[in-house]
Amino acid sequence: MSSKLSPLLLSNLQQVLAEETGLDFTGRRQGDLERGLVPASRALGFEDARAFATWLLKPPLSSEQIAAISPYFTVGETYFLRHQLVFDTLQSQVLPALIEKRQNTPFQHLKLWSAGCATGEEPYSLAILLHQLIDDRSQWRQQILGTDINPNALAHARQATYSEWSFRSMPDQIRGQYFEETEAGRFKLLPEIQKNVEFSTLNLVKDVYPNAFDNTQGMDIIFCRNVLMYFTPDQAEQVIHRLAESLAPDGWLVLGAGEAPPSSYAGLEHVSFSDVSFYRKTGVRAVISTSPAADNAGARQMKTAPLPESKEAEAFSSPAEQRVQPEQLPEVGTIEAAEMIALLNIDAQESGQPEGEPLDVESLQALTRTYAGLGELEQALACCSRAIAIDEMNPTNHYLLAVIYTETRQHEIAADALRRVLYLDSAYVLAHIALGDLHRQQRQYARADRCWRNALRLLKDYPPDQTFPDSGGMTARGLAETLQHAGSNLLSHPPVV
Repeated sequence: MSSKLSPLLLSNLQQVLAEETGLDFTGRRQGDLERGLVPASRALGFEDARAFATWLLKPPLSSEQIAAISPYFTVGETYFLRHQLVFDTLQSQVLPALIEKRQNTPFQHLKLWSAGCATGEEPYSLAILLHQLIDDRSQWRQQILGTDINPNALAHARQATYSEWSFRSMPDQIRGQYFEETEAGRFKLLPEIQKNVEFSTLNLVKDVYPNAFDNTQGMDIIFCRNVLMYFTPDQAEQVIHRLAESLAPDGWLVLGAGEAPPSSYAGLEHVSFSDVSFYRKTGVRAVISTSPAADNAGARQMKTAPLPESKEAEAFSSPAEQRVQPEQLPEVGTIEAAEMIALLNIDAQESGQPEGEPLDVESLQALTRTYAGLGELEQALACCSRAIAIDEMNPTNHYLLAVIYTETRQHEIAADALRRVLYLDSAYVLAHIALGDLHRQQRQYARADRCWRNALRLLKDYPPDQTFPDSGGMTARGLAETLQHAGSNLLSHPPVV
């Protein structure tokens, strides 16, 4: 089997991999690329590395192709409590302040994301840290996301079973408290910790984030350590900007010690804690989409039958004429709600809405999305409630309500809202997807599969490149690929409950 590529073929391959994955195989890393080609081509059934490289150069690379090649070109070195000073700083400085801030709010939640998590030691380290810091854990939603481009690494992470080598920085006392030794001499994480971490495949360069669909918005802390050092400088900078957008106001980004700091226009402030540097989000740019979510359905016709009784309906007794006043909506980050309302009122005036009239449904939906994206769920719920009071027959209102209640782990109410969406509009793709995910979390796999199959059937009627509102810009093709991947893993990688 030949592993030698012509300089032109090698250069073209470096460019494609940089564009599709962000990985930089120029200079000293060219040897890593050439070494990875041989086992990758053999494993994927190609005659030689040249044939394999030629296959990769037929753009665009599909998500399946990227998943297939990623184990051979990514670095998966990690272990528990890697760089102890970082976790000490989280434990003594950052997390106590976040917990205190949320302690007396109706929605006691924390959202953490380990981007490029490899085999899962980092997000599980975060889960252990939260378990140590939060006393009344039943009142909190601890949501920890681990993502990686390598599906093999994520399969390992979902098993939550590790060898002695993964604990080289963890004290024996902590390992003994949170892990059980197996007969094979490995160590299995306790289910009560494992259940707080979810894993999903995510390409930091090509996939769409932040968005509610894959739960990458409103993050309190994002770890992306020793990942961007393998990216091209331009791709690394773009990823940092998108991670910054994924943070909640005053959220924290943690990079590796050897990685280039974010540029000043990323909206991140450098904060030094002794020998450790973190980056805090200082500016909030409200991105308000005024596109009617009905575009999601094209020219669909809505059912207008009377609504069935619903638990969710009890939450909304506001009269339709109730107005949204700036003083009723508190300041969010560095942009006041009054400013967001002013932006929305510009659109209202252009559309002929009289000045001083209550905000219309689309404006309230936009505010709901803005607040939810910032992690301000009380304000999001208030705006969504008013939208429903004005137009109870609008399915998007109820879909946004379901998103909010999913965030607060009130899954029964969220599912009820999604069923109401589908009663109003049975072709609402994102509602089928979200309801399926709720069923998956409750281990109702047959129901989840049925919901996702319904969504896939509906997606066949859309142009592949059509985007869906409230999906973070995902296309019909992207949604279909995500569902197919999720469906194939439904039974092989069920969530731990």
